[in-house]
Amino acid sequence: MSKKIMVISSSLDPRLVGAVEAARALGMETVACTREVDDGSLAHADRFYSVDGHKTEELLEIAKKEKIDAVLGTWDKSVLSAAIIAKELGLPGNSPDCVRTLMEKGRFRALQRKAGVFCPEYFETDTS
Repeated sequence: MSKKIMVISSSLDPRLVGAVEAARALGMETVACTREVDDGSLAHADRFYSVDGHKTEELLEIAKKEKIDAVLGTWDKSVLSAAIIAKELGLPGNSPDCVRTLMEKGRFRALQRKAGVFCPEYFETDTS
C-alpha cells in the first residue's frame, strides 16, 4: 500500500504542481488542496479539493477522511496549516510553534537575540 501525502497551496502554482509530481514520482498517492478550482494543472494528483490553505479545520477534516501519511504546505499560511495538521494526526513535521516563530518577525527577532546571533535593530508596533 502506498503512502498518501496532502499538498496544500494558495494557488495552482509551480510549487504545488512540482510537489505533486515529485510525490507521484516516489510512488505516493497525492491529495492536492488549493483555494482555486482545478484548471487541469493538477491532472497528476489523485484527488483535488478546492479549499483555502489557511482554513486549517477544513483541511484537517480532509486529512482525516483521506487518512494521509504526510502533509506539506507550499506557501506561508499553508505551512502553518500543515504543521497543525501534522501535530493533530501525529505525523512528522515542524511544530506549529516553530512555524509561528519563523513567520512572525517579532518572535523571530527575539529568538535571534536570545541565541546571540546577529539581529538588526527593530521595534514592534500594534497594527490592530
